[in-house]
Amino acid sequence: MTAQQQRHRALALLQWFIAFVALWTIYHAVSQSSTVIDNDSAEAYVWGREFQFGYYEHPPLWAWISGGWFLLFPRTQWAYALLLSLNAGLGLIGAWRLIGCFAEGQKQTVATLLLLLTPFYTIFNDRYGGNTIFLSLWPWTAYFFVRSLETRRIAYAIGFGVFAGLDMLSKYYAVLLLVTCLAGAVQHPARAAYFKSASPYVAMLVGGLVFAPHLMWLQANGYLPLHYVQAMSNTDWATDLVQLESFVGWYFGGQIVLFAVLLWAGRYSLPTLGDRLRRLASDPKFRLLAILCLLPSLLTLVFAIALRVHLSERTGIALFCLVPLLATEVFDVQPDAAFVRRLSWAVAASAVVAAGISYAVAYENMEVSVRLGKGEILRPRRELAERATDIWHQVTHTRLRYVSGPFSIADAIVFYSADSPSEFIEMTFRYAPWVTPRDLAEHGLLIVCLASNPECTAKVRQFHFPGTTSVTVTLAHAFGGIHGPPIGYLLTVVPPNNTAPWPKLVPARREWFFNDGVVRDAK
Repeated sequence: MTAQQQRHRALALLQWFIAFVALWTIYHAVSQSSTVIDNDSAEAYVWGREFQFGYYEHPPLWAWISGGWFLLFPRTQWAYALLLSLNAGLGLIGAWRLIGCFAEGQKQTVATLLLLLTPFYTIFNDRYGGNTIFLSLWPWTAYFFVRSLETRRIAYAIGFGVFAGLDMLSKYYAVLLLVTCLAGAVQHPARAAYFKSASPYVAMLVGGLVFAPHLMWLQANGYLPLHYVQAMSNTDWATDLVQLESFVGWYFGGQIVLFAVLLWAGRYSLPTLGDRLRRLASDPKFRLLAILCLLPSLLTLVFAIALRVHLSERTGIALFCLVPLLATEVFDVQPDAAFVRRLSWAVAASAVVAAGISYAVAYENMEVSVRLGKGEILRPRRELAERATDIWHQVTHTRLRYVSGPFSIADAIVFYSADSPSEFIEMTFRYAPWVTPRDLAEHGLLIVCLASNPECTAKVRQFHFPGTTSVTVTLAHAFGGIHGPPIGYLLTVVPPNNTAPWPKLVPARREWFFNDGVVRDAK
């Protein structure tokens, strides 16, 4: 490829990236305008604004990114939508580079475009957290691994180590991705040369250095995230089956359009499909492709069943970047220029249509939620943050500095409040090390509960001492002329310069895990 061709290709990729980010930012910003920030995204912001090397549930990378992002952008839905689209767009570039390790030319282009016929980088990319961060990280990790394995160059080994460390700094689920890379290396014909070279050991060293600060934090904080993993494990079998069904449904349901296109365009025939698979399996490059494509999903299911860990729908959202290429090989798709052109128009049209109907999606979501009487969309979190901040100002005449309560309520107040307070998570210093008893005594604390949550309101009674004020407010969320049901909240204002015995009031060994309606104590 000449230098001019390379420049032309780079320019086309940049134009495509800008268009993708712009259109899907519009879609997410507008389609979610009828709702409030989701729990995952709000939690990422709450943690990230308090820079720590770890948090009580997960490693810190995605929270750092969120906290840093909102140092530059306003705390609005569109700013989060932009972050989501950038994350997915960077992942798609990584997927394009990774696919290029196995295919060239039109097949590389088609396999990348086909990813946009799945909803994982587009519609399902609607919240930011420990799963969606892998949309950008996993393709680049795999790319540097493959290039390191094939070339044994130190530069690729360093890249692999950096991204492996970033994966582990995002969520421990990354262990399965790294096990996949190890399996791919072990079966590769160049494994002897690879393991005799410096590449794998440089990658391990670099990854270890990237992960080391969090490892030291784990040791210093009693391995809190591992206790969280344990608490989320050993669920009942009925719950496990529902989660597995949801995961498998996402895995296959999200790729129906992709497989329909490839079945139509492929040159395979059922009688000869077995012979083709045997021929492909004899190719070391195809075996590596198949391992990187399929093994993470299989390991996810195996570990979910064996350890009975919590498995959400979005757990595997980043596992599909090589599926289109694998399927094109299996179905013997040989794309020509006309096919690439039609596919490009289809992908572009789907993005334009999505952006065009985004307001209708927002309105429909609100209307359906009101009709069914359920859904996150009906909770007046933005309205609550504004009212709670106003009440705090009226009672204390000071800036709101600390908020606590059920995490889904408190997170949203931290995100939406003009005072940008910090969260005293679960009213536990262990979970919120950025808060001290002296801070609460000096600046006070606002505690917010659902008025209909007796467990939460009972917990708040321990803060009723001279100076404490409780206020009940009733709020409703509205959008496009549609009003949700009124919801009551109990706001408890513990004023600044109080004399509360904070170290005694706050539980040291028994933490609270409570949401909007349920409270449970966990040892």
